[in-house]
Amino acid sequence: MPHDRSRFPRPSHRRRLQLDRGLSPPEVLEFGGDVGTRPRFMEALSAGSRAVSHTSDGGKPTDFFHWYEDGELRTTFEFPADRTGSTPDALNSVMSELGLNPAGDPDPEVDEKAAVFALSERLTGVRVTEALLRDAVYVTGEVSEESIG
Repeated sequence: MPHDRSRFPRPSHRRRLQLDRGLSPPEVLEFGGDVGTRPRFMEALSAGSRAVSHTSDGGKPTDFFHWYEDGELRTTFEFPADRTGSTPDALNSVMSELGLNPAGDPDPEVDEKAAVFALSERLTGVRVTEALLRDAVYVTGEVSEESIG
């Protein structure tokens, strides 16, 4: 019997998330979407807590970092020297420790993706490893476009 495709939303109207409920704070992993960059979603997710989004566009040199605290965007950047948010300089010392230059050109010897993962770990206490991704128990859900505006 064929599947009734009309029951399922078109992919362009939904974003698929996978959530590992075993961690504190919880980790939300998103594949193929941009929910983690949407202010309305991140503000709600971080209400009374902290949320960090580190996104990468595959092999392209586009990486974004967003740190929200209690519904407020504290620091965001694509390039470490070009930060915005309510406290754009709050992470400068940690960034420097990790090899991210908050004041100028990147160090060609530093793997910036790894450094931003380390920055996310410092803020959340969660280290994203291959074992974590492989062994986690996932719950899959969908977030409608309307709910993230």
